[in-house]
Amino acid sequence: MTLTYCSRILIWTCRQFKDATRITRTLLLWGGSDSYLQTIHHSGWNARSPVNEAIVGVLVVDDFENWRKFVCTAIDGIAGLEVIGEASDGREAVKKAGELRPDLVLLDIGLPSLNGIDVALAIRKVSPESKIIFVTEDQSSDVIKECFHAGARAYVVKSSANRDLISAIQSAIKSKPS
Repeated sequence: MTLTYCSRILIWTCRQFKDATRITRTLLLWGGSDSYLQTIHHSGWNARSPVNEAIVGVLVVDDFENWRKFVCTAIDGIAGLEVIGEASDGREAVKKAGELRPDLVLLDIGLPSLNGIDVALAIRKVSPESKIIFVTEDQSSDVIKECFHAGARAYVVKSSANRDLISAIQSAIKSKPS
């Protein structure tokens, strides 16, 4: 397959583990009309610095794969955050939350098998320490209220996620357990 790349982005990420820090260089390449995305990784390990913070594990839940990949790429570029799992429907999200016990769940409302609000309620039972942020297209005030009653720490509309998601994540991480 031959592609002419119209854009290149080099992203350095730093993932911290118990005894080491993993430095990853990711080169994202995509070409014009093909909408082809290729990721090239180069990794190395460095000794852990005593000032490094703990990693926040994130579960990303959305039925639209391209959106999940976008969110995962954005999160992987933030020091201290690591995507530990993805789910594409409600039942899978609850199962993974129980298995992985994520610190943070980014959750859509419109999911197959269980809607996001029911998923949030179920996650509160299987992983009560997980903080939930809804990232969805719905802007209804009734739905937003229902999300917060289900245990949401924040609510981000997808159309403004590029502006609001990171600050919502930072606020949720700093908030005390409910």
